Amino acid sequence: MTKYERVVNENGEIGVFVPESINAVIKTPEEVEKAKYYASLPKKKRFHQGRNYVVSYNDAVSEVIRDLTLTEAGAMVKIMIQLRVKSDGKLLKGSILDGEPMNKADIARILGRSRSNANVLIDRLVALDLLDIRPDGIYVNKRFHSMGDRISDEVFTKVYTVKAKEITNSLRLNEIGMLYKIIPFFHFSEYYLCVNPNADKSFIEYIGRETLASLIGHDVSTVSKIMGRLQSAGAILVTGTRKEVRYLVHPDLMFRQAEGFESDWTVAVRKLFDDHAKKSRR
Repeated sequence: MTKYERVVNENGEIGVFVPESINAVIKTPEEVEKAKYYASLPKKKRFHQGRNYVVSYNDAVSEVIRDLTLTEAGAMVKIMIQLRVKSDGKLLKGSILDGEPMNKADIARILGRSRSNANVLIDRLVALDLLDIRPDGIYVNKRFHSMGDRISDEVFTKVYTVKAKEITNSLRLNEIGMLYKIIPFFHFSEYYLCVNPNADKSFIEYIGRETLASLIGHDVSTVSKIMGRLQSAGAILVTGTRKEVRYLVHPDLMFRQAEGFESDWTVAVRKLFDDHAKKSRR
């Protein structure tokens, strides 16, 4: 076993000197803890390239999208991407191994709202059965969303937490809410929004502004404005013409195919988003 020189830094901390030629990978205690945790999971519970995702059941979500305001829907996105594997839907904070239950004050901080404002949103989500408040904590209803397991035979869309957090950091709650409302219309292989998201690509009926507005219960101008913001944030691309648009969703944000699957179209769509981002930065 290779031995390295023992050193003491200016603060009196003892360590070892590791030569650069070793190409050592330095990890923080938190990173080491996460690595141990994921290594302990059964293979089928591990996520492709470490990408955690929230399972969102299309039919269940479609039942509530018209009942939710955009702000309420945005709050649900911010809350559901806090889910953890093996938590049984309970919202936790702190260590990944022994986290503590979140309370309403924690959710208020996540939403960036006052306690009173956040409580109104939470109560509304509870009334719609999206959240459940129990004596031991706040839970996300597994009929709508889960992480690490899923309901068999139910059609679902994966919402990747890292990409979702990256995108939502630059958006307001009402803008984030549009991401929630488009989940049921996300096509399983083409990544477009369409009326028939389970159909073969040759039969796709694409969703434009007017159709989307009708389906989710908002006016066309609101849809147009917010979809523009989602494009700026890197969540979607608006394609087509001014009169007839189509909405393409980033496959690293939402996905319905098997983990690890990547078609030529997947690669092409990622490049479209990359090219648009580069063009926007000029």
